[in-house]
Amino acid sequence: MDENSSMDFYEKQVPKQKKGGSTFIIILLLLIIIGMGGYIAYDKGYLDNIIKKETKTEQKEESKDITTELKEITDQNVIKTLDRNVDILNQTTLEVGIEKSKIFEKNQKNKDLADAVKINSVINYLVSDETKGALTVEEFKRSFAVIFGNDSEELKTVTQEFLDEETDENYGISALEVNKLFKSLYGYEPTINGKFGTCPERIYDNISKKYISFARCGGTGGDETLVYNYKYEEDGKNVYVYTALAVNTEKGLFTDYDCKVQYNGKITDENDTFNFELDKSNYEQFSKYKITFNKSGSDYVFDSIELLK
Repeated sequence: MDENSSMDFYEKQVPKQKKGGSTFIIILLLLIIIGMGGYIAYDKGYLDNIIKKETKTEQKEESKDITTELKEITDQNVIKTLDRNVDILNQTTLEVGIEKSKIFEKNQKNKDLADAVKINSVINYLVSDETKGALTVEEFKRSFAVIFGNDSEELKTVTQEFLDEETDENYGISALEVNKLFKSLYGYEPTINGKFGTCPERIYDNISKKYISFARCGGTGGDETLVYNYKYEEDGKNVYVYTALAVNTEKGLFTDYDCKVQYNGKITDENDTFNFELDKSNYEQFSKYKITFNKSGSDYVFDSIELLK
C-alpha cells in the first residue's frame, strides 16, 4: 500500500468513528432526558392520574356490560319475594274501601310517594287474623282521642265490651313488624307520628309501639285490582318485574285503568258469582307495567314503575 493510499484510508475511517461516537452520545442524552421526564411525571403524580383514569374507564366499561346484560330470574325464593313486593305496591291507597291501586294510575317513583301512602300499603297487606291484635281500653281511648278529640261523646262511653265486639275492625299491629317490612320494600324506616289514615282512621301510638286502626268510615266499596307478574329479569344492579293489571269496576267487568279493554267474568255458580283470574291466558289484553327494584343485600327496594307502551 503506498503513502497516498494510506492517507485516503485513514481519512475515510476517522469521520466514521466520530459519527458513531456522536450518535451514541445523542442516544445516551435522549435516554437520560426520557428517564428524567418519567421520574418527574412519577414525582408529580401524573402517571398515577393517567393510570387511575384508565382504570376508571375500564371499570365503567365493565360496569356498563354488567348492568346492561339482562337475564331471566328462575330462583323461586326471589320470585316469591318480588311477588310479595308487587302485592304490597298494589295496596297503595289511602282508603281500604277503595282498593284500586294508586301506584298503577300513572308512572311512579319511590321518592314521589308519600310516607302515609307507603305505610298504608304495608298495613293493608299485613291485615289478617294473624297480624291483628286486640286493643286494650287504654290504647283505644288514647288513640281514639287523637283522631276524634278528647271531647268525643263516643269516647266517654267506651267500655271493654264495646272493644271486644269491635275487635275485627279496631286493632293494632306491632310497629316492629310493619317497619321491618316497610324498610325491606322502600329502603328506610318510616317516621310517621300521629294520624295518617282516612278509612280506616289510623295513627301511630308511640306508647304501645303499635299502628292502630279504627273502622270509622262509610261502607262504600271500591274497585278491586288484580295483578299478574308474567316476567322477571335482572342485571348487575336491578331486578325488573313485568306485570299486567286488571281493574274490577263493577260486578264481573274488568278493565285496565284507561278502560281500553273490557273482560266479562264467567258465572261460576247458581248465585251468579263471577270468578275472574288474571293469568297467562288473558293478561295480554290489559295494560302492562315494568317495575324496577334495586338490589340491596337480600332486599329488593322499590325504585319506580312505568307503563309499557
